[in-house]
Parts: sequence; C-alpha cells; structure tokens
Amino acid sequence: MSKVIKKIVAAVLIIVVILGIAAGAVYLIFTLSAPTLTLSGESAQTIEGFGVTGAWWAQGLTDPAYRTRVINALFTEEGLGLNIYRYNVGAGEADNPEGRVDSNRATQSFYYFNPETGEYEYDFSRDHTAYQVLLEALRPGHTVDSVIMFANSPHYSMTVSGSATGQNETHKLNLREDAFYDYADYLVTIAEHFLSEGIPVTYISPINEPQWSWGGEGASQEGCHYEPEDVATLAEVLYYRMLDSSLPENGVGMSLFESGSVKVADFEPYLKALQAKPDVMAAIDHLSVHSYHLDYKISPRVRGLELVEQYAPGKKIHLTEWCELPCTHPTTDIGGAILTAKTISDDFNYLNAVSWQSWKAYEDIYDPSMVDTYSDALLYGDMETGELYYAKRYFALKHYSYFVKPGSVRLEAGTSFAAPLEKLRENYLPITAFETPEGKTVVVITNTTGVERVLKSGEFAGRNALVYRTDQKRNMELIESGSTSDKLSLPAESITTFVFD
Repeated sequence: MSKVIKKIVAAVLIIVVILGIAAGAVYLIFTLSAPTLTLSGESAQTIEGFGVTGAWWAQGLTDPAYRTRVINALFTEEGLGLNIYRYNVGAGEADNPEGRVDSNRATQSFYYFNPETGEYEYDFSRDHTAYQVLLEALRPGHTVDSVIMFANSPHYSMTVSGSATGQNETHKLNLREDAFYDYADYLVTIAEHFLSEGIPVTYISPINEPQWSWGGEGASQEGCHYEPEDVATLAEVLYYRMLDSSLPENGVGMSLFESGSVKVADFEPYLKALQAKPDVMAAIDHLSVHSYHLDYKISPRVRGLELVEQYAPGKKIHLTEWCELPCTHPTTDIGGAILTAKTISDDFNYLNAVSWQSWKAYEDIYDPSMVDTYSDALLYGDMETGELYYAKRYFALKHYSYFVKPGSVRLEAGTSFAAPLEKLRENYLPITAFETPEGKTVVVITNTTGVERVLKSGEFAGRNALVYRTDQKRNMELIESGSTSDKLSLPAESITTFVFD
C-alpha cells in the first residue's frame, strides 16, 4: 500500500470515528429516559408577525387567476396568514439602456426617463404586475396590514456605474455622492404616493445587505455595496427628508440596515457607525437582519443579539430575509421543512426577532416534470398550465404563522434535561413557545433527527389541545384533538405544533 493510500485510509478512519462519536452523542440524548417539556414562566419578545418578500416573483404573475391563487396561499387565514409584505422598490434595471441584468431579476421603476421631455419623471402605472400583487394582498379577506418598501439599490440614474447592479469594481459604493438626497427624495415620494392610495406603509428600507461585494463582472441582480459610514450618512439624509414629509405623522419609520449577516466582523462596524448618529438611532425602533448561512448555528445569533444590546439598546430585531442557501433539499423533501422550522425557532429563541420573513415566496418552474426541483421558494408551479405546488418548507412556516398571530408573546421553553444535555437538545430538538392574545399556549417542536423522541407533557398533561404535524407523509395535518396524555410523541424528522387551551 502506498503512502498516499495509507494517508487517505487514515483520514477516512478519523472521519468515521468523529462521525461515530457525534452519532453516539445524539443517540444518547434520545435514548435516555424522557425529559419533561418545561416553560419557565418568563416572557420574552412580543411577535409582530410573519411575512414574505416580493422580489422578483411578483412581477412575473401576469395571469390574474393564477396570481390570485398564489396570493391566497400566502395572505389569507386559510393559507399562511402572513401579515407583512416586503415590497421591492425596483431600481429600473429593466428600463436601463445600459442594464446588466437580462433575467427576471431586472425590475421596472416608477421613476423613468421620458424621452419626450428629456427628464426623469414618475409614472405610477409602471411595475404594474408587482403592484397588483401588493394591492390584491391588501384587499378585504386578506391578512396583510404592514408594507415594507425595500430597495436593493438606488435607481440606476443615481449610480456611479449607470447600472443598479453595483459599481464596475466590487466592494465600491455605487450611489453617487451628489445623489444621496435624490435617492432619499425618491423613496419618500413613492411612500407618500402609496399612502395616498391607502397602502399601509410602515417602513422604508433603503439598504439591502451592504456588506456584500455587489457589482463587478457577472453582476446578476440589483444591489449596492455600502461602507459603514455610507450607511450612516444615507440613514441620516433619509431621516431628515422624512421629517420634511407627511410620513412621520402617518407612522412610517425607517428599517435599517438589512444586514446580510449578524456575525461580528460583518455586523459590528455598521452598528458602530449608526451609533454615531444619535438622531437616527433615536428615530428607529428596530434593526433588520438576515440569517443566511447560520443553519443550525446558535452562537452567532446569541453574539449578534449581544451586539445590538451593546450598540443599540432597546431596539427590536426584525428578521427580514431567509431561505435555504444554497438549496440542497428538493421541494418535496422533509429536510427542507426541518431546516426552515429550525431556523425560525433559532431566530426567535436566540436573536429575539419580533418578526420573521421568508425571502422567496414563489418560483415558476415552467415544466411540471420538474416538480421535485431544488427551488428554495415556498410555492412553485407553472403559470401556463395552472399547476401550483406547495413546497414542504411552506408547511414549516405555517406551523408558526397560522397560530402565532401579532401580539403573541414568546415564552422561554425547554426540557428538564440538565446541561450539557439541554444544550445538545437545543441543536436537535428545538422548542419554541408562545402565548397568543386569546390566551392559548402554542408550542412548536422540531425533531431534526432520524430518531423518534418522547417528552413528558408535565404541566400540559390533561389540558385540551390540538396537535398538528408535518413529516415526509403529512402536511400540517391535525392528528390529535382533546385531552393531552402524559407523553408527547415526536416522530423522526417531524414538526409538531401543540395548541393548548
């Protein structure tokens, strides 16, 4: 046997041993005597709702009947019951003669160049289909009560490169130095128009994931890099422009800064820069963050929350974007639902998020034979044939959004396991609990493992409950109703919601 082969064999054996130890630890926790489900009695944050982002699927739903079905699946009590809609204020790359996006990620803007006058003007009949999605989500019988106007980039006419996809070099600010006020005025003008149309705008979000490179060769979507000082400057300009408008009296605030990460190196410099703008910090009620690349990781969330408490004490956290990235689970795979449910639980439990919003609501796959695609959307289908499918992750979100309405309060929950087993349990059996405004206790438990788990019901024994489950065969199916037994069964790879009276 050659030295190279011996090294490979040795490496493989080491990996096998490590995996065996990890598997043994997981097996140990799930074969010991059943611990008891516990609530500490302590309440945490008040939940403001659940939502979804309108980029870029909304502009493609041109068939009215099909569009209605998608909207009903998202924004009705029979569907997900989402109350927050994050409307994408397009930067106009679809109209840009120098545009660099040739996919459905290119957006129209209400602000356009009128060749007859030779000026940039507003035309609110533009971006028609995406705007129709917004209007329909607000019609009677639908659940949206909060609209966030978010922008991936300033309008292309306000950029250095002439494109809303970023500078010609990466990690460079693309908003021209002389256009900060113009950009703020643009956002305020659109918000005031929305309010005049009865659209309940609650926040303007001018920046999206400022840390990332954006731009350069191969840029494929609208985006803009900002250094920490740039974020602080733009926030201050927008703050004073909003003060000079009708927005504050209509309850419209700023959402800052859609951080692409809560990891210290990505997050702390921006918090420091905003802290240096006391007027801005006093005016905002929350910080908006994304939880990409934190799958199954608790400590970065804990540290992110500590940073907020250090630099912006008293400010809430809104989780405004997440999807599986990269997407490794086909749409029909329970694994995608398990990851989604675990992420929601961790964002509530360890970031203290007051809202949770999914990134991609719908994706058109164009081919029904691709039903088991790797789309990271909640819904997917073929508008031409009328086929509409529900991804497993859709039901993971429904386990929360269907029951946990605005005004619900998160309760500290866990089990009677002592440390370090309770810490291990947090990774493999996340538990999130809420008290609803109606006085019900909602407990969502995700069994992420391939091992059945049983918890003693403790204080919940004998209480009336509805029990819903999603696993590979079920989609949030009501499986029990009535008095709770002494034990709660949690099958392998399942999500279970208990609604206790």
